[in-house]
Amino acid sequence: MKIIDSKGRLFGKINLIDLLVILLIVAVVVAAVLRYLNTETANNKYDESLNRHFVYTTICRVVYKEIAENAKDEAGHQLMAGGELVDDCFITAVEHRPYYESYVDADGKLQHQVSDEFCDVVFTIEATAPFVNNAYKVGTQEVRVGRTHIVKTDTFEMTGTVVSLTEVEG
Repeated sequence: MKIIDSKGRLFGKINLIDLLVILLIVAVVVAAVLRYLNTETANNKYDESLNRHFVYTTICRVVYKEIAENAKDEAGHQLMAGGELVDDCFITAVEHRPYYESYVDADGKLQHQVSDEFCDVVFTIEATAPFVNNAYKVGTQEVRVGRTHIVKTDTFEMTGTVVSLTEVEG
């Protein structure tokens, strides 16, 4: 019995091209499963000695005042990520600041006035979370100054920018 017959079939049963396609599909599936398992392991298990206690401030700019009102009593609320509450991560203060709109007056001068429709919302957040790959990690988000950050609780969600971050001793 020949390994490859006159029709190019392996052991007279399967075409070589078909076999290569099947092997390629199996390799892709195995690689995807291994990657998924490694990601799940990395996300679910970390060394708790990497935890750091820190405080950061996030500013959400140009927020409708009606929406901002929903966040005014959020101090003490726990943050959420991926649909679940994040352990040891709480909003400690919420501040509304005026938002200034700019316009050019009749004389061609740039003027600023407080908006009747919008404001800025500043959140102070205290967390104990891992410091991994040179970044603090709150839920699924890296917390770094200048980075976009979603502030989300069980009652609201706003997107802002981290403007300060301080590690707290103890």
